[in-house]
Amino acid sequence: MTCCGPLFWWAQLCSSLLVFFFSSFPCLAGDADIYQQQLVEKAENLRLWQSRQWRALLHMPLAESGESRIDSPGFFLSANGVHNPTAEGAATLASFFDPTSPGREDVHPQCRYPARYQWLKTALSFDSELLFEQRCPQLTLWIDAMDPVGATLIFPEAYLNNPASMFGHTFIRIEQNNGRSALLAPSVGFAAITDEQPGVGYAVKGLFGGYYGEFTTGLYVDQVRAYGALENRDIYEYRLGLTAAEATFLLLHVWELQRATFDYFFIDENCSYQLLALLEVARPSLDCTAQARFASIPVETIRLVTAAGLVDGVAYRPSKRNVLRQRVQSSSYQQKELVMALASGGIADKTVHWNGESDDLRAEILEASIDLFLYEQAVTHGKHDADSPVLRHLLSLRSQLQVPPRRVAVPMPAVRPDQGHGAARISSSVGVDATDAFFEVGLRPALHDLLDPGPGYIDGAQIDFLSARLRYYGEQNQLRLQTLNLLDIVSLAPMDTLVNPVSWKTRIGMQQMRYTDVGDQLTGQASVGLGASKNLAKKVQGFFLLEGDVLVSDRFDYGWNVNLGPVVGVLSTEVDRWSFLLQARAGYNFLHYDSRIWSLQFIQALHVAEDFSLRLAVTREQEFADPITETVFSMCWYF
Repeated sequence: MTCCGPLFWWAQLCSSLLVFFFSSFPCLAGDADIYQQQLVEKAENLRLWQSRQWRALLHMPLAESGESRIDSPGFFLSANGVHNPTAEGAATLASFFDPTSPGREDVHPQCRYPARYQWLKTALSFDSELLFEQRCPQLTLWIDAMDPVGATLIFPEAYLNNPASMFGHTFIRIEQNNGRSALLAPSVGFAAITDEQPGVGYAVKGLFGGYYGEFTTGLYVDQVRAYGALENRDIYEYRLGLTAAEATFLLLHVWELQRATFDYFFIDENCSYQLLALLEVARPSLDCTAQARFASIPVETIRLVTAAGLVDGVAYRPSKRNVLRQRVQSSSYQQKELVMALASGGIADKTVHWNGESDDLRAEILEASIDLFLYEQAVTHGKHDADSPVLRHLLSLRSQLQVPPRRVAVPMPAVRPDQGHGAARISSSVGVDATDAFFEVGLRPALHDLLDPGPGYIDGAQIDFLSARLRYYGEQNQLRLQTLNLLDIVSLAPMDTLVNPVSWKTRIGMQQMRYTDVGDQLTGQASVGLGASKNLAKKVQGFFLLEGDVLVSDRFDYGWNVNLGPVVGVLSTEVDRWSFLLQARAGYNFLHYDSRIWSLQFIQALHVAEDFSLRLAVTREQEFADPITETVFSMCWYF
């Protein structure tokens, strides 16, 4: 018989080896499904899908009914993942068992969702023999290049000329262990994705979620160039107390957010709010997003992070303009004139009449000229032209001097933006309008006006967003909306010998105006003004604007009216806790026959405490009726 021949025994041996092989690797023999189910049950028993860490990874609020703020369905592995963390958790565990195609390791779910994988691996103690850990070459190279040991929250202060940055901006710099300059460190930020230029339409669409936003990475030096040099914004660096492991985990989550987009809202779900959510991934105990208010203003989010004890220190990078001011602080008028002539290209020949200045002083004048040239280029063109003949001439003159460059030390302001008054304000007022007494309450969600406590804010700058005042007249038993400001911005940037910025203002809102036939009536208003401001003394500046208004009311023949006229005033921004505004305005109404309006107003404020002020305002004005005088006493609380 042949059954016991050599071929029979060879077949028996091979069969036994195959049985031993598959019995030794139950995952290959079909036990992967069993182990997967065990992991799902263990996660449910540990309530991992309800934990702060898992919800942070899905960008879900802690409330059980909360839905993820991520608006791209492709980010989720479960069809119900956007609002069901349990379903997303089960789908995530299942995906980790997916097979891998050679050369496509980086698209495997373990590599696409490395933060999820790392956290679940630790929480569930994955068995590497039953769940094979995938190689992720691209992710490994990216993390090694980032080399994270910590993180810093960066705050470029408000920039009023860009609607997207009028409250400031925030992003994160990744601290590295490679000994290179911090300027070369990577940065992580969140921004709206749009090709539109900043403007009114841009701001309106941003208010109502007309754009989507996403997380991006770049180099810190590019951010410093854009904000500090081109937009002339001071930059504050808040070093965060994240460990190297926490910073690495944050970056693992940034990697998996490459496929995530968010509806972008200018006021709440903006750059600062999304960065808070990112920090909660690194340290879930923070829970800062739950404390964020209606308006997620960058400076308010910094206060939240500071209050949570996450800030270890603060550094300051002054704007190009502030460096220039410090550089010429002790220069004479003649020296400043020479700086202006050099920067404008007015001295084109190679021989400059230095009037006996030393090489050190010549170097300072040339360095100031270079700074002034770059500043004016940034203001005029929004960029620097490295090939400009004027710049090359200045650099050539500077290179001829055997004097090392002088670093200008600009001291950090005594009060940082996060140490100023609260952005929200509520006020309670009593007053007399002609002969009628009234009581008034006001609410402003954000941010600052010209007479609010000054420390921590830019002098002469005002951003009044969505503020309203309700007024009640007791004798008439009448409650009415006195004013509503959708947006009220004022920028009184003072001119000096070297720079001459334009002062401007704009307002969109409604206010009560007085008419001869019907008395007070709510009138729509859109206004813009341009002019100049100049320092008269320390903390005191005078200003002049030419302002135009478009007024909307059924009291006008055409339903609307155009008013144009000058505004002149003096502003003092807090000297010994006291500030004042004296302002006069006149205007001619083009579409209302022989109608002129004017007003004279004096407001003074006493800042009793950091978050409490008293105000007294006296106004004499004429609108579309006889002149009246109004006196208002207010108490203002900031929070």
